Amino acid sequence: ESVKKDLSGYLHKFMSSLTESKFEAAERNVLYLPSGNFLPDATLAAQNKDLVQQLESIVISWTRQIKDVVSSHDNAYHAEVSGPLEEIHFWRSRTVDLSRISEQLQRADVCRVVRVLETSKSSYLARFGSLVTKVRDNSIEANDNLKFLEYLVVPCKLLANSDPSGICRILPELLSHIRMIWMLSGFYSSKHPERLTGLLRKISNEIIHRCCATVSLNEIFDGDVDMSMVALEESIQCGVLWKRMYRRTAAAIYAAHPALPELHWAFDDASIFAQIDAFVQRCRDLLEVCEGQIQFCRKSAST
Repeated sequence: ESVKKDLSGYLHKFMSSLTESKFEAAERNVLYLPSGNFLPDATLAAQNKDLVQQLESIVISWTRQIKDVVSSHDNAYHAEVSGPLEEIHFWRSRTVDLSRISEQLQRADVCRVVRVLETSKSSYLARFGSLVTKVRDNSIEANDNLKFLEYLVVPCKLLANSDPSGICRILPELLSHIRMIWMLSGFYSSKHPERLTGLLRKISNEIIHRCCATVSLNEIFDGDVDMSMVALEESIQCGVLWKRMYRRTAAAIYAAHPALPELHWAFDDASIFAQIDAFVQRCRDLLEVCEGQIQFCRKSAST
């Protein structure tokens, strides 16, 4: 009987690991539960010490899986060089992950396991219950964020495929949508200002990416500077206008709600524009290099 008990325990641990590994490749989290109707009445099951220990082992595995989902943070979301489309992708993926976990937690067989452990007063349920609550709260947050961020998909895709001269035409609409999100969303609001500054910083990142794509350092140092100087001038103008449009939007919000300071965009400029300010300065430095190339070793179009 002891060997049978040990073998059963090892089998369930193996099946739990196998289930997790199988679906991990597809980026899915599936809670393992033995197949078949193996649970009798909750009261009777709670009196079976071996069965309770088996269920506790399963719940410990669930707790670890759910903790990984709740605390997971996609690298693209936090990367200093990521753009706004990566943020939208993060919340879309997070919404799907939390929705799948929520659906599994509502399954009848999962609920039966919880009832048995509640009846047996298992100490492992407290941590599990806390994570279930977090899944519900985080799912509400993710759905709300995605609902509002979807408005940014079209302008952000345009931004990701634009050149410096076209970016300035996209920014007014983009800022208008962001202003709407700030006013109406539950989590990109004055309660969580770091969310909005993070989003604005990602727009700065995308602008830098698009401007960099038009500048060729090889051409500059090779003396072929005509096109590069145009690209650098446009990049400088783009960075300056982005900052100016942001401040214009902040002023419009202040003018519309002077008595509601919690709605004002009183953010630290450095948290949004530090990288783009540094980029604009580098563009100015490269312009000086181009001017030096013109003076000393310019390559003409005919050579």
